[in-house]
Amino acid sequence: MRYDYLINFLVYLCLFISCSLCQALDNWPAASNPLDVAMRAQRDVAKSVSITQLTNLGITSSGSIFEKEGYTTSALGTLLTALAVGIRTVYIDLYWNEFTREWQLCPAPFPSNASSNSLSVQEVTWKGRKHNCEGAMTVQSLMTTFVNYFESTNTNLEVNLMTMLLRLNSISVSDVSMSNTSASANIYKNPPIKNLGNSTLDECISPISKYLYKPTNMQESSTSGGVSTKTSVSDFYNRTSGDFPTLDTFMLQDYNRIIASVVENNLKESKNSYNISANDKKKIFLSSENFDSEIASSSNSSVLSSCQVLLEDTKSNNSDSFIDIAEETRFRYIIDNDQNSFTNETLRDFLRCGYSPILNASSYVTHGDKRTGTFSAIVNNFLPQSLWLWNPNDLTGENSVLLGYLSENSTDKHIAFRCVALSQDGGIIKNCYDKYHYACKNEEIPLNWKVDDKNQLAYLDATDEDACPKGYSLGTPSSSNELLSLMNYLHSENIDFPVWIDLNDITVNDCFVTGGPYATCPYQKTVSTGKLVGLIAPSFVVCVVILFLLVLEKFFRVNPIQTNRKRYWRKRINEYYKVHNYEGVPS
Repeated sequence: MRYDYLINFLVYLCLFISCSLCQALDNWPAASNPLDVAMRAQRDVAKSVSITQLTNLGITSSGSIFEKEGYTTSALGTLLTALAVGIRTVYIDLYWNEFTREWQLCPAPFPSNASSNSLSVQEVTWKGRKHNCEGAMTVQSLMTTFVNYFESTNTNLEVNLMTMLLRLNSISVSDVSMSNTSASANIYKNPPIKNLGNSTLDECISPISKYLYKPTNMQESSTSGGVSTKTSVSDFYNRTSGDFPTLDTFMLQDYNRIIASVVENNLKESKNSYNISANDKKKIFLSSENFDSEIASSSNSSVLSSCQVLLEDTKSNNSDSFIDIAEETRFRYIIDNDQNSFTNETLRDFLRCGYSPILNASSYVTHGDKRTGTFSAIVNNFLPQSLWLWNPNDLTGENSVLLGYLSENSTDKHIAFRCVALSQDGGIIKNCYDKYHYACKNEEIPLNWKVDDKNQLAYLDATDEDACPKGYSLGTPSSSNELLSLMNYLHSENIDFPVWIDLNDITVNDCFVTGGPYATCPYQKTVSTGKLVGLIAPSFVVCVVILFLLVLEKFFRVNPIQTNRKRYWRKRINEYYKVHNYEGVPS
């Protein structure tokens, strides 16, 4: 029994040595949500694109959350969940209280007869509207929510770009009569809740300074080279984006997470108004100076018509209009309202036209043509639609290809459903050995495409260097603008879908990469089967030999110390008897 512990230890040691060679060396989740996988893939293919050209799903903090749940700290939990599931743009209303000279989130001032308990939710009235507000719900607490999200997702797997759009409003002394005709301005000058706001925008945004991309960073980004991997595609976006960095530089070189901009300034001019200071401008972009954004309304007929022209331009394969979008437009957003709320179809159309949709309506028609105002149901409905790279039908449901790539009635468990092809509705997972047309992308101008309308190849063959014309290679759309340029080219040339694009997860499940079948996953180190056998075999043989020797020793060894002791004393006793010749008990 004395060797049992040693044997057990060696057994576990052998297992540990063998298994450790098979395990991932980086942090990779045991099971990935299909939407998480899809969002990560879309983020990765967009790394070479300027942050000015990225499109994603956004919300208005007031219309989507606070007006429904109240301006309370508990509502911040809903915001945190929204960020965690994939909301990437937040449109925030900030109110400058001229009575207290502080910034706040609640659209109404607290009167002097309000409760002094900052944690109580109180109904306050302003300009004829009632709001449920909590004194402790400050701009600082809102920013802390963003910090909590950044800290919990600060890994290469989960890092992403967030955009904070600010609309500045006034709680003006001149509006007292509109709020309550019998009240005077004096009842708002000394509220019982003191010092719960910030007196400057700089102070408001200070909690996220560590993660903030600032105007002062622009020159640094432009002189740092732009991207981590030198490619012609990145050079194109460096030329067209001004001083703004590519996504790769923003996230993985400069380690930024968020960019903040004042996109609408509704502050009233008065002696008590707020003036944006030089310190504010060091941290926050201004649309009127250095952000050059477009905030459109879903009711804007000109935006709708121009988008439809792009979507329906199937007669010409000219990419000039898409190049113009990349060169002349930046940070484009579209906000809906109750009169013109997004549908699944219109939201995807705006995305393909290069707009980031921002949810603002109080209710939407979702699954089964049912109208709902529940925030979680709204986000769950639109999030798959917001992933421009993918077919939303392949991201949800029990038969989602991203949940296993094989249909339920498939009997061949070795089919290589690991490669992505482009359908009319977006990317879908297909068998890598199926033969389709394949999209060749211009290596210098990523909005130019060529597709051989006669030749069809398997994905593995389409990645060969000679599969595409000179100056082109099998490519993947890196932005919604690039996707639409490819779709329009395919329609104009009457090329059948699906079409291979350069995206697969052959090396590691749920890790979609570009660069062909041998591209490695950046989040997990892998070894081939042959190399794995070569690594495991020596340690396994040594362990087997050691175990065999221990077993032999355990069953066939006789203790020499114990045996010699018995033989020695038996000999001494016999010699003693011979000398004294005892044959019985002496009398």
